[in-house]
Amino acid sequence: MNPQSPHHPLQILVVEDNDLDFKILSRAASTLPAPPTFTRVVCGEEVLPTLLHQGPFDGVFLDLGLPDGDGGQVILRLARHDLLAKLPIFILTGLPKAWEVKKWLSEGAWGLIDKAFADGSELQDALDRLRKAKD
Repeated sequence: MNPQSPHHPLQILVVEDNDLDFKILSRAASTLPAPPTFTRVVCGEEVLPTLLHQGPFDGVFLDLGLPDGDGGQVILRLARHDLLAKLPIFILTGLPKAWEVKKWLSEGAWGLIDKAFADGSELQDALDRLRKAKD
């Protein structure tokens, strides 16, 4: 079957502690031609157990400002994990700082999704990249 079909939506782990931001992301994704399925966690400590025990996931959308620390540390932990080092990670942020984004892109993040989701193009681009990687 076609992996882009609604019967096989992308499985995305969303690491986002803000309820409103998650609701906005979910609403934006639901308007896309092939919406993904989201599983949400709210802190960095939940990421590894969720990926290992509730997967497989096609990618991670990761907020950098988490209640238990810097989301960038999650990128580093996943990069060192044998099974998860190649898992695509997109940074979710509302206040992109050029130096911070550049740093995490150099550490392995695939891209950035602005929380404003102004026209949904960054979200759609991220999902398209994940589909292409899955093929």
